[in-house]
Amino acid sequence: MPVVTDLEYDAFITGQPLDSKQILVMCVTAPQRPVNAHTAGRWDDLEDLYRRRNEQRTMPCTQCQTDSFRLVRYEMSDGMAGCGPEKVLLQQRHAAAPGMFLMYLQGKLLFLGYIRGGDSCSAVDLQRQICRTRRDSRLGLSLPADHKFSDVVKTPAATEA
Repeated sequence: MPVVTDLEYDAFITGQPLDSKQILVMCVTAPQRPVNAHTAGRWDDLEDLYRRRNEQRTMPCTQCQTDSFRLVRYEMSDGMAGCGPEKVLLQQRHAAAPGMFLMYLQGKLLFLGYIRGGDSCSAVDLQRQICRTRRDSRLGLSLPADHKFSDVVKTPAATEA
């Protein structure tokens, strides 16, 4: 699965043609490290989905332009080496963390969050969320560009002192 960096991120997201109907699916992952048994299976299903969609393609990044969705990865690092504890782009902008997904259409943020608790995500779970996101987009629903993820549920009872 291709990796999008902080430097490429905005150009990649906003670079879709205005008539595009392709949803860009950004999988936020921890940096690739040597394989360990605990995390090895976490993204295997999505990597397999990416491979199956592109196995007959000689230039997957170019040939995927007509697909209904495009799957890419954003590696969430601890900041640039030697630059201190600054947050990386998606941490600053959306409070994103490894295990989350962001979905865009024509540069608009449509979905930000975990799918199935964040521990793992099957290809089926992802495709269901893509369908929901596409339906929401057709209804004109999107998130603000500066939306930050919050896992705190605010209810009237919880906000009363």
